[in-house]
Amino acid sequence: MGASTEIDDEKHCDSMKTSNLITKINKKRKSSNLHKAAEAYIKGQKQTAHILNKLIDSVAKIEADNKEKELQLKERELNVRLREAKKISRELDLRHRELRIRELELGL
Repeated sequence: MGASTEIDDEKHCDSMKTSNLITKINKKRKSSNLHKAAEAYIKGQKQTAHILNKLIDSVAKIEADNKEKELQLKERELNVRLREAKKISRELDLRHRELRIRELELGL
C-alpha cells in the first residue's frame, strides 16, 4: 500500500506540475494577447492622431487661403474706392477751375 500511495503522490505531483505549467503558459498567452492588443491600440491611436493632424493642417491651410482671398478682395475694394476718390477729386478740381474762370470773366 505504501508503494501505491507513493505512485499516487508522484502522479499528483506530476499533475500539479503540469497544471502549473499550463497555468504559466495560459498566463503568458494572455499576457501576449494583452500585449498585442495594447500594441494594436497604440498603432490605432497613432493612425488616428496622424489623420487628425492632417485634418487640422488641411483646415489651417483652407483658413489661410480664405483669409488671403478675403484680404485680396478688401484690397480690390480699397483700390476701387481710391479710384472713385481720385475721380471726385479731379471733378472738384475741374469745377474749382471752372469757377475761377467764371470769377475772372465776371471780374470778381
